[in-house]
Amino acid sequence: MAIGSCAWLLLVSTVQAQDTVEMLQTSIVDDPTKVTANRRFLIFTSAGDQSNVAQWTSTANRSYDVVVVYYGGDDGDSNVSGDAVYRHQDSKFPNLKWYLEEAGQTINKYDAVAVWDDDLESTPHHIDNVFAEMMASNLTPTVFSPCHAELVYPFHSLQKHEGSGRARQVEFVEMNSPIFKPAFLQSFIASFDTGLKGCGTDVWYSYVCNNKPECAIGVSDTICVMNPVRADGTREILRQGSDAEREKYWLSVAKRLRIPSMMPESAYNETDPADDHTVTQEDDHQAKRGNGGNTLNPGFAAIVDDFEACCQPPGK
Repeated sequence: MAIGSCAWLLLVSTVQAQDTVEMLQTSIVDDPTKVTANRRFLIFTSAGDQSNVAQWTSTANRSYDVVVVYYGGDDGDSNVSGDAVYRHQDSKFPNLKWYLEEAGQTINKYDAVAVWDDDLESTPHHIDNVFAEMMASNLTPTVFSPCHAELVYPFHSLQKHEGSGRARQVEFVEMNSPIFKPAFLQSFIASFDTGLKGCGTDVWYSYVCNNKPECAIGVSDTICVMNPVRADGTREILRQGSDAEREKYWLSVAKRLRIPSMMPESAYNETDPADDHTVTQEDDHQAKRGNGGNTLNPGFAAIVDDFEACCQPPGK
């Protein structure tokens, strides 16, 4: 986890003459008019050539549309599926900002919008159910997530499947499978820094929600998803820069916004099965300084110290 956790526009299948940039109401593969008027929910993803989107769209009998912004190579077009597919080179949240602001699309017609990693494993039946659970929950969550069947990061205890059979309120959900109410997401994306490539995005939106009295974050404990681990160990996000580079950029954003750079303490408190040690926020902090076997580029510890001098969260 991070310490917290150009555009080339083309493709018009049905071109409408506009005075603005040629925008791209089109799909690489599918006809964008298939985005329906009666589906209540949306999954947005930024997909490469090894995505699992085909599983999500394996039936037309579903409550959600799927919009894909494809960042892969020309030879991978045939592997991309969705109700509408665009092309733009960037990571997930920057591509969402592009979709809303440059491609001129809207999410306001939906009751909830999932912003998911393209490789999440889940069936249409389970996806329908997690949207339905969010809408029916007494928590009235603004930000929601399915639980995680397997966790890439051992300290993400808030999204572990606990078997309670109900949604529970938390302070943080990781950015691989969040679902948002559209108004909150629109507001967040309006101020989002597109230089941020993964690291810290979840800390940022969780912090914003936690500081709004009317905003709640919830996790399903009945429906889980899973990020598969590739056999070759590759990670698509590294196309956008090394972990060190992306974490360094997040620290600069957090400092500018004067917000915490790390997940809330409640997102830790997970026992490491290797040594029965409870992982804490300080362990993550020390690891990112290079004291935990994850040495970052020179100057990182000084950036952390500079951040702590000015920008601790209230009460710290």
